[in-house]
Amino acid sequence: MSHTVGVTCALATRLVLEKKISERGVLSPMAKEIYQPVLDALEKHHGVTMVEESANPQAWAKMCPGKNRARM
Repeated sequence: MSHTVGVTCALATRLVLEKKISERGVLSPMAKEIYQPVLDALEKHHGVTMVEESANPQAWAKMCPGKNRARM
């Protein structure tokens, strides 16, 4: 877990330094501008992937229409 926390923080810091994140202040990682490049780099360079799962796939489909990643 410490590897994924530290690398994720470093990747987000790099995005700020390279001015690829335009927002300022304390940001939540819920914005696609922030989380997508981090997830892409984690998968490409570190072999870390994110899998979204739900105990109730139908509820997940209602919460995230168009997102067909929940395992059924």
